[in-house]
Amino acid sequence: MLCGSNDLLPTISELLALPAEPEPPAPPQDPTAPLLLTPLSLLLISQQHPESLQRMLTISGDGWTGLRTQQYFLVRPDSCQSGEQDLENCSLYQKPDDFWNVNNSISACEEIARAMLETAIAPPT
Repeated sequence: MLCGSNDLLPTISELLALPAEPEPPAPPQDPTAPLLLTPLSLLLISQQHPESLQRMLTISGDGWTGLRTQQYFLVRPDSCQSGEQDLENCSLYQKPDDFWNVNNSISACEEIARAMLETAIAPPT
């Protein structure tokens, strides 16, 4: 019954047998609506370079290593060599929007994934 946070109040009111409210009015048509539906992080891809990835957390699991920044979570199998830029086996999730790590954005954000891998592989200065 619950699919997301936007379904919480209707579900609670249904369970409590509260009267349903009428449908909210449709939002006015805006020519920039498709841009508003695009995550901000995708609109700013050109600005996401290694210098913005200074704070990166490395997380290790059973057979994988994760690189976490404030905006992204990159998962790389341990079978990849450290110098190898094999993005086909990696997964990139946008945070905090993709809480459950379901929407792999690696094909749309290859530049960001490469920058994260290069930053993680580079020796500390």
